[in-house]
Amino acid sequence: MFLGRAAPLLLASAVWLAAPPARAAMIVQDYQAELQDPSQAPALDAYIQGLAEGFAWMNAEAPTGTSHPRFCLPGNEAPPASADIALLNSYIQAHGVAPSDFVGAALLLAFEDAYPCH
Repeated sequence: MFLGRAAPLLLASAVWLAAPPARAAMIVQDYQAELQDPSQAPALDAYIQGLAEGFAWMNAEAPTGTSHPRFCLPGNEAPPASADIALLNSYIQAHGVAPSDFVGAALLLAFEDAYPCH
C-alpha cells in the first residue's frame, strides 16, 4: 500500500536524477556544436536575442549610473538575431575566442568591437 502512494514521488525523483543539469550560460564549444544542427536554430536565435536584449538594457541604464555605455548601436536600433549571430561568429573566428569562453562575454565584446561609442 505504501509503495502505491509513493510511486509518483519515486517516479519524479527518477526523472529529476536522470535529467541533464540545467545551465544558464553557454560556452563557445557548445554554441558552435549547436550551430551545426539546423533543429537548434530557433533556440540559438532566442538565446542570442535574449543576450543582446539584456545588453541593450544594460547599456541603456549605463548613462543614468556611474558608467558609460559599452557600445552604441547605429540609430539606436537593435539588429535582428541573425545579424547578431553573424557578428558573433565573425568575432569568434577573428579573435580566436577559446572554446571554453562564455558566448555572452564574446557577444558583448563583439558588440563593443563592431559598435564603438565615439
